[in-house]
Amino acid sequence: MKKNIANIFVLATLLGTTPQISILTTANTKLHNENNLQKWISTPEDFEYIEKYFNFKTEQEKQELKENLLTAIGLKNDVVVFDKTKLNKKKWDLKIYQIITSDEYLKTLNWLYKNKMLTFDEQEKAHFNFPKIKNLKIDGIWYETYWYWFGWAKLHLSSNKIEAFTDFGESTTEIAEQIIEAAPYLVPVALIIASVITTNAAILKSYDYGNGAWLGLLWFIPDMGFGSN
Repeated sequence: MKKNIANIFVLATLLGTTPQISILTTANTKLHNENNLQKWISTPEDFEYIEKYFNFKTEQEKQELKENLLTAIGLKNDVVVFDKTKLNKKKWDLKIYQIITSDEYLKTLNWLYKNKMLTFDEQEKAHFNFPKIKNLKIDGIWYETYWYWFGWAKLHLSSNKIEAFTDFGESTTEIAEQIIEAAPYLVPVALIIASVITTNAAILKSYDYGNGAWLGLLWFIPDMGFGSN
């Protein structure tokens, strides 16, 4: 039942309310995309599927997927575009293919571009600029990346930190400041993550069996996937 607690509309809501993303109007997205990208609404089961999918891939296979994905990402008039016809469908699992060819993913790519996590070289080739840091732990908070180019990660909290966040009345701003201290590259979404933590304190505590719990992030945006450390 815990897996069904997560709000499946969080991703769409955050994409619509985050300032960097909200400036990308639907009209602009359609103007610069000719592949009729579909809508995708995330579920907790999707995160489990993504994790298992990549865990069974070799490093060479993951590198091939990354390079194929980058060929589909372009830039026109300072707006990121996605050409799904450049993807090799034989290489991609159907569910993963549906995620990366969604309108939500295109909006996220634009958000990553505005925050310099997606860059383009002189030949206009796309490059992901995610930090490849694992298990950076500062005072009960640590960030664990997975397949940085795909953007799936976990923000871990110790039992003491969960207690401090949920029982001692720390403000959203105070929590955000601690998140930034632990993982400086989360600055653009620190307040959003802090808000998710305070709003879902009971869920975090329910996953804490003495070793803390984690909050899942997809493309640096918290989708409220939870688990035990």
